[in-house]
This record gives sequence, C-alpha cells and structure tokens, in this order.
Amino acid sequence: MDQAASPDWSTRVRAAEALASHAADPHAAAALHTLLLDSMDTAVPRRAAAALWQEHSTAALRLVAAALADADETTADWILTGVHDALADNDGDHGELTRRCAGLLRDSDARVRGGAAELLKWLR
Repeated sequence: MDQAASPDWSTRVRAAEALASHAADPHAAAALHTLLLDSMDTAVPRRAAAALWQEHSTAALRLVAAALADADETTADWILTGVHDALADNDGDHGELTRRCAGLLRDSDARVRGGAAELLKWLR
C-alpha cells in the first residue's frame, strides 16, 4: 500500500489497480478512497474508478459511490470517465451494475446513497 502514496502518478495507478480486488479490506478501501480523490493527476481517479467498477463487487461499487459524493466537480468527472471506460471494456453492459447501484440507495452511509444516486442518473 506504500505505492498508493507514491509521488509518481503511474505508481499510484498501479496501486489502485492492484488494490481494487481487495476493496472489502478496510486498509485497501482507505487507500482506494484516497486514490479516487487524487487531485494531483486525473489518471489516478479515472483508472481507480475503472478498476473498481470492473470488480463488480458491492464493496467496490460502494467505494466509487462514496468517492463520487466526496469529490469536487473535476474529480467527479474523472471518476465517471473511469466508470465509462470500464463499461466500454465490457461492451457497455451495465444492467447488473445498475441493479447493484440501485441497492446502494438503501445503504447506511449517506455518502454512498448520494453517490449511488449520481451514478444511476449518469447510467440511465
């Protein structure tokens, strides 16, 4: 997880991609949240969001939703661009992910609910 704090953007991207499959782990989740909100280079939140979206896990989707709620407008745009990239890699099929995001509207965390609502608006 030390790579997540690297001054080199490409190292931070590799860290996000490696950590995405561990989104349910609290330490990985904390590092991923920071990477999703990285304001030093737009590639980091974009690629972190894409890697998490491709995981198709509820933990990964929760992280994307929470970060989207916490992000400034520019970073939120790059998070959504990363989601778009992941959808394009999967031929744009997002029915199951849309259903999972809809389920996040009932999450106990208000940030997750808000981010999920934003994702659903964007997906439709």
